[in-house]
Amino acid sequence: MKARVTPALALSIAAIGVVAGCSSGSDTASTTTTSTVVVSSTAAAPPRSTEDPGGGSGQAGGTTAPGGGPDAACRAGQLSGAVTADPDGGTAGATHSTITLTNTGSSTCTLTGYPGVSFVGDGNGTQLGAAARRDGSTATTVTVDPGRSASAALRIAQAGAVGGCDPVRADGLRIYPPDDRAAVFVRTTAYTACRSTTAQPLLTVGTLR
Repeated sequence: MKARVTPALALSIAAIGVVAGCSSGSDTASTTTTSTVVVSSTAAAPPRSTEDPGGGSGQAGGTTAPGGGPDAACRAGQLSGAVTADPDGGTAGATHSTITLTNTGSSTCTLTGYPGVSFVGDGNGTQLGAAARRDGSTATTVTVDPGRSASAALRIAQAGAVGGCDPVRADGLRIYPPDDRAAVFVRTTAYTACRSTTAQPLLTVGTLR
């Protein structure tokens, strides 16, 4: 005799099957890990030469106004330059000199920080060796009236004492006022420079006073 399956019993069996299906499988929940990558984009800077255009305080940027007015920064076009050896200056392997920048213009201007300095040669202004490094002195602002000057210490190491130097006679020095892309040229053949730009810098410069 066959057992009869009533509609109510069929629904009960189906419900039990659904519950059993839901409880089957792994006891470990599936986990999805998302990694977030943050990409910062920086505009490429224009290529720079190995020359140092000077700096207001040894950092990027300056502290003086580039335009007119009582706080206008001195520019190369209104300055003349000179490099003078200190008569009693010098240490083993180096000489001490002074850079002087004179205001030849008709208006007062200011100089703040380090000038950029490098040897040049080959009769065409080619930079010789690395630009001057800075001596770490504190920057001050110098107000330069017409006809007046500001000065900075310059230490010049002997080229023969620097490895990989490739010594060569310089035509002079190129001096950038702080935060200026134009330069003053001081002609002198008194110094021997390094042709190699990867050799240790011969020049060490202080801030303008």
